[in-house]
Amino acid sequence: MIPAKRGSQFLVLMAMLFLGVLNAHSQRVLGELHIAVRDPQGAGLAAAVELVSQANQVHRTFVADSDGRYIVQDLPFGIYRLGLSAEGFEQWTDLIEIRSEVPVRLSVTLGVAAVTTQVQVSDLATLVDPYGTGTVYPIGKQTIGENLAGQPGRELSNLVDELPGWLYEANGVLHPRGSEYDVQYVVDGLPLTENRSPAFAPAFEANDVGSMRVLTANYPAEYGRKLGGIVEVITEKNAPAGVHGQLDTGGGSFATVNGSAGLSYVRRKERFSTSGDGFHTERYVDPPVLENYTNRASAGGFAASYERNFPDRDRLRVSVRHNAVRFLVPNELVQQAAGQRQDLTNVETSGQIYFQRTISPDLFLSLSGSVRDAFATLASSQLSTPVIVAQDRGYREGYVRGDLAGHHGHQDLLMPRIRYILRTGTSVPACVLTVTALSYMSQRGVLGSAFLDISHR
Repeated sequence: MIPAKRGSQFLVLMAMLFLGVLNAHSQRVLGELHIAVRDPQGAGLAAAVELVSQANQVHRTFVADSDGRYIVQDLPFGIYRLGLSAEGFEQWTDLIEIRSEVPVRLSVTLGVAAVTTQVQVSDLATLVDPYGTGTVYPIGKQTIGENLAGQPGRELSNLVDELPGWLYEANGVLHPRGSEYDVQYVVDGLPLTENRSPAFAPAFEANDVGSMRVLTANYPAEYGRKLGGIVEVITEKNAPAGVHGQLDTGGGSFATVNGSAGLSYVRRKERFSTSGDGFHTERYVDPPVLENYTNRASAGGFAASYERNFPDRDRLRVSVRHNAVRFLVPNELVQQAAGQRQDLTNVETSGQIYFQRTISPDLFLSLSGSVRDAFATLASSQLSTPVIVAQDRGYREGYVRGDLAGHHGHQDLLMPRIRYILRTGTSVPACVLTVTALSYMSQRGVLGSAFLDISHR
């Protein structure tokens, strides 16, 4: 039996160990910066703001609202250089650290500019995070925008493939550190553990993505399902004030055309954005033969979000997304001669709601929930060989998450969280397989029997 004194010491030690683990690995690793800029009389000042972190590939420029306030969301933990400037006032610059989900609040008063002013600005202090204990590969907005994918549907996966430890397999399947089908995507906190290669799921629209973080080690505790590699996708939420639009079009070989358009409207506490994209190509997946038979694909999708900031403490965001891709399965020589046609469709629809409240300057609560519906169908013509296959699979998934983060001095603690995942449906609710060409199969050593018909429902 443990003496009372030893027992109490043991409990204290376990509590410290538990809190230390929470402190080290369980956070969402994204914070916020709330800025308030004033003149010497205390009135709000619409200053130009520049925020830079070389280590996180962040370089954002924007203008504060007329009351001098601005909120920068989804900032990866690290060191940032913040610069403020306004006509007739002294330029201000300083280093800011983001270490917790609890928003960092900064109030700056700009003095009246002197006759001559000299300011030296350097981003060297933001090149390395001295508190980082693992390797994280950030991919910023500029890198995403400048990337030109060789094939449609691979804009983001191409960027991941360029990082150390990652390798492409056929049809755009990512392999981290030699691990097969062990990649997990996390989109705005929503985990996606299914195969996200072009043949199995619609692609994410690159113009909707603000940044990415790629991990192959040192995973936060919340990513405990697939641990070959984590690709965290953060959608763009920092739109400038007013009405802004964007239109991009492009084209290339194999009759490839693509386009995307976006519209955003920001007014004080509210933000609304919507976007759409689509493409058509004659080379979508990697063909089995050089002739590139029946490799046509078309895709389209849209996304919309609404966000409202309630006075000082609360924020509510609702977003919906729908994407679909339809393509033909490429034929081999024998299949093309027989006149085979196989049509495959992948459709995904999701909705997400997010709420956050700053309970106190040191305590932060966030609640989020999402629903995702995905299905795929495969249909084959009667001329298909060596098999006529039909498939109809899908599922519906719900996800609920709650986080309570605290910050005290230099300590950042994340209280025990609530996470719940509910999935309905089966991976293959209906599949029909009919063998039509025995000789073709026998040459490859697959079958040595007569006609075979397999049905599973």
